[in-house]
Amino acid sequence: MKHYRMTAAETIAWIRINRPGSVIGPQQHFLMDKQAELWTEGDIFRAKLKRNHKIAVTRILSGVDDISINNTRNRRTIQKDIELYSDDDETNCLTQGDKLRALKSRRQAKAPTASPLAWLLAMLVSTLCSIVIWWIVCGSLLPSLLFCLDGLRT
Repeated sequence: MKHYRMTAAETIAWIRINRPGSVIGPQQHFLMDKQAELWTEGDIFRAKLKRNHKIAVTRILSGVDDISINNTRNRRTIQKDIELYSDDDETNCLTQGDKLRALKSRRQAKAPTASPLAWLLAMLVSTLCSIVIWWIVCGSLLPSLLFCLDGLRT
């Protein structure tokens, strides 16, 4: 919404396409309330970006005369670049994903969903319910009994 100036409805639709079910009731209202504020922030961001872009281009054009190949100077620049983009501080801290993975690994495994005895009991109860319903609706027990017994055979 902020950077592409999308409406709240467009944003909700886009999020739902990518992650169905992720935007629900209160979140929709929140996005609608935030739309104007985010658009204003986006306009300010784009204005700053345009100003910085013009300055950067001017600096590049004025600094072209200073190009030289010098190993000592290049080594210092390379070292500064390495320090600038190093991830040392990020490798030592735990991320949210690391913490979630640790929690999941501590969880005990789920017990098997159903034992054969529980399955058989569920089938018998279901069959008896079917027989009773058939008997109440049709008044005859024989066809339903044969149907249910045939179902137990398979």
